[in-house]
Amino acid sequence: MRSCSNMGDAQARRLKIRVKGSDGETYLPHTLNNTVVAPPRMLIAFLENNLQADGSVRIPEALRPYMGGKDAIR
Repeated sequence: MRSCSNMGDAQARRLKIRVKGSDGETYLPHTLNNTVVAPPRMLIAFLENNLQADGSVRIPEALRPYMGGKDAIR
């Protein structure tokens, strides 16, 4: 899960970032805004795959050590 947005020169303008080109001219660079893991998207995918009919959430085996050994959230 990731997202990447071309921000044009909006972030550079706001942060006052300038770059000097090979021709000596100064300009506003275009920037990218990247998110490797977007927490809301990750949570939605987790719930879609682990929500049980009774409303509990199954904890995958790989995550149980981080959840105190629990196998579900009830």
